[in-house]
Formats: sequence, C-alpha cells, structure tokens
Amino acid sequence: MRWLIGIISQKDRDIMKKYANKILAGMIAIVVVCIVVIVYKLIDVLTASL
Repeated sequence: MRWLIGIISQKDRDIMKKYANKILAGMIAIVVVCIVVIVYKLIDVLTASL
C-alpha cells in the first residue's frame, strides 16, 4: 500500500510541476498585460493634459 501512495505522489508532483510552470506563465502574462494597460492609460492622461 505504501509503495502505491509513493507512485501516486510522484505522479502528482510531476503534474504539479507542469501546472506550476503554466500557472507561473499565466501570472506573468497577466502582470504584463496590466502594466501595458496602465502605461497606455498614463499616456492617454499625459497627452490629454498636454
């Protein structure tokens, strides 16, 4: 029974690693999009004030 749990946990770790990379990439993409949106808003505000 113990070896079965070991195999399952090892597979889960591999899956978690794969998903962790995807989640990390997604979070980075969201942050980049937010920064781009903020920069565009700031440019709009600056050009409007000028």
